[in-house]
Amino acid sequence: MLRNLLLLAIPLLLPVLVYFFVCLGLARVRNEKIKKFKNYPFITLGLIGLGLVTATLVAYSFSLGTKAGGTYIPPHTVDGKVIPGRTIPPPE
Repeated sequence: MLRNLLLLAIPLLLPVLVYFFVCLGLARVRNEKIKKFKNYPFITLGLIGLGLVTATLVAYSFSLGTKAGGTYIPPHTVDGKVIPGRTIPPPE
């Protein structure tokens, strides 16, 4: 559960955090006050975050799994114990 949350939350929030810290750093270098949030490009940052989430999920899906043509055995119970689902690779 935590892995799934981090897999989605980090890429979604990363552009906003980077933008915030860059603006904070620039304000300190220039000795200015931080601007109010009404002028920040939240829609653009949100779209960039959604793009990163999509790229992360696509990359994650390609990094998992077995070769095509395998046999999937769904989760089932044997003597009251749950046997997790698995994929048996195809015979070669």
